[in-house]
Amino acid sequence: MSHINRQRVTLLCDEVGRDMLAMLFKVFSEELAEYVQCLDQDASLANIADVCHAAKSSARSFGADLLAEQAIHFEQQAKQSEQLWLKEHLPQLRNLLLQSAEDYAALASDEKALDRLLQ
Repeated sequence: MSHINRQRVTLLCDEVGRDMLAMLFKVFSEELAEYVQCLDQDASLANIADVCHAAKSSARSFGADLLAEQAIHFEQQAKQSEQLWLKEHLPQLRNLLLQSAEDYAALASDEKALDRLLQ
């Protein structure tokens, strides 16, 4: 979970409260898993661009900076019709989405893990 921006998460916690933060992390985790399903069902350039556009916005909000950066890059590649590059690198994006989903689900369900992140 070292890729999670602690400062952003702390600010978000201050804004919404700890209980709401855990619930938002659960929703975010589910959203990321849905993005993976979307990519698995349709790996077209347009769909990759749409998924990455949505992922970068929510990732920034939740401190998933690495995911946001990668989503920006993948969205640009899709908009530039870089099909070969995307075919080769799509598993990397998929894995990052899945790992982020797992990390945020763990934070949502494990109070001690969330406490460690907020320290």
